[in-house]
Amino acid sequence: MGVLSDVKVLADWLGKLFGWWKVRQNPIRAQAQRVLDVFAAHGVARTQISRLLPAQFAIPVKDFASADKLSEHLTPAFLDWVAEYFALNRSWLDGLSVDPHQTINCYKHPADFAAWLAERRTGEPFQFRLFVLKPSAKPIGPNCNENIVIVLEECIAYLDDQSVCRYFIFDGNGPLNHYPVIRSLMGLCVVADRTRCLVKGSVLKQKICTAIEDGQLLIPLGLSKARNSWEPDGMFFQSPANDLPWQKQLRADIAEDLNGVPCAVIGDES
Repeated sequence: MGVLSDVKVLADWLGKLFGWWKVRQNPIRAQAQRVLDVFAAHGVARTQISRLLPAQFAIPVKDFASADKLSEHLTPAFLDWVAEYFALNRSWLDGLSVDPHQTINCYKHPADFAAWLAERRTGEPFQFRLFVLKPSAKPIGPNCNENIVIVLEECIAYLDDQSVCRYFIFDGNGPLNHYPVIRSLMGLCVVADRTRCLVKGSVLKQKICTAIEDGQLLIPLGLSKARNSWEPDGMFFQSPANDLPWQKQLRADIAEDLNGVPCAVIGDES
């Protein structure tokens, strides 16, 4: 009798395990879980999600409690809204192997970043922050072989005193001992400074920088692991008279890169 009882318990346990496994093989449930993970990564609690939704998505608060419940409300329109709201690639939400974040393509062309910002500025203070990620706080220089990852944060809403942001990643990430990478980065910093976009350096472990660049880690989750900070645009706060030869050349190259960009686009230099 005891053996039969043990067999029944084991059979029940295996049945529940199979049911659990089967549920998690459901791609719709996986997509719903991905949506919940996106909100959590961007600092939005499940109890707050409904406060951000447009009226057309009347999803009860209780149905954000689990992926199983949320999966019943997934529609193309809702998923399109989530992707647009957080600047995500829609195919990533569908579970395809693409990078989650949208890319700002302006490597070697900082003027394109100026135009990108001009199209999106709302006049709100601190709408944008430019982050430069690397493994240490060592200053930028042609002898630095560290890789950088450049990302942009945009504040899009407030929940009481809590800001809700979305993130973009830049092309042109790479080693700082490659002069075009430094030139492009510092051009972005100049544009950011002139448009009152805050510039901040964050120190992250190399594996975290790599995970962000490879699309394996959402940017806000990576930023939350920052260990220290540094100043990517520090050289612009020193007198040009104190510039090293490479810094003098860099200033001249950036001036050339931004030559002809209207003041209305990059802001007042003063």
